[in-house]
Amino acid sequence: MKRIKQTCILALSLLLCLPLCSCKELDDMRAHQAFLQEDGTLLLNGQIYKELPVFYRELNLDADYNGRVYITGSDVPVLLSQLLFNNNSYDYLMGDGAIIVAGYEVFTYYCREDLYDSYLAAIEADAPMTKMFYNYPVRGTGEMKAYFLTDEEMTAVWTALVEGEEKDWSEVSSHSGISLYSCTEDELFKEDAIKLEYSDDTYYIVDSFGGESVYTEVPAEYKALFDSIVAKYREWQNGYNVYTK
Repeated sequence: MKRIKQTCILALSLLLCLPLCSCKELDDMRAHQAFLQEDGTLLLNGQIYKELPVFYRELNLDADYNGRVYITGSDVPVLLSQLLFNNNSYDYLMGDGAIIVAGYEVFTYYCREDLYDSYLAAIEADAPMTKMFYNYPVRGTGEMKAYFLTDEEMTAVWTALVEGEEKDWSEVSSHSGISLYSCTEDELFKEDAIKLEYSDDTYYIVDSFGGESVYTEVPAEYKALFDSIVAKYREWQNGYNVYTK
């Protein structure tokens, strides 16, 4: 009897929702409903997603937080997908649909079946971080783009960190900064590296240990290389300042 009541309620809900949903809205709901299969895989837009083993690195992929995915049972109608999903989980896509991230605080990663073997191999390889980059906005588009440091620029960063003079934060005068990340050669995984802060003619490398920031002033002989590093960000920044005046 309880099962019959539940079925009737669901059917009534569907009938009430139908006049309120356009074809476009229904298509959008279908595109964001992932079905949990009996074998533990997910089915989204006709594509199978397989669960990756646990890994502790950060994926260097664009995340589509606005395109939320609703994971439901395989028997849940599309109109009820945003009601009968696991509301203790915030699920979204990464890498243009390559990955579904499921969970809250503790995440499970599902990889599209055609890419699964390559992602699994990358996880098992545990490759070292060999590149360094930062993200900067592209003026006029709102998009973010990565600038990868040259080998000479990376060497300058680490050398200046060793040779530079540590400063108390009260001695530092800076008005801008960028966060640098390290990443693997294939650019799939990344981790926080250091931060660069600068004024008009002085650069500081900011390294954080246990919540405490250590400021190292970059020696003058490396200024040209640091100018090169932040050039893309400064180009955007200067354009933004002109636009907002």
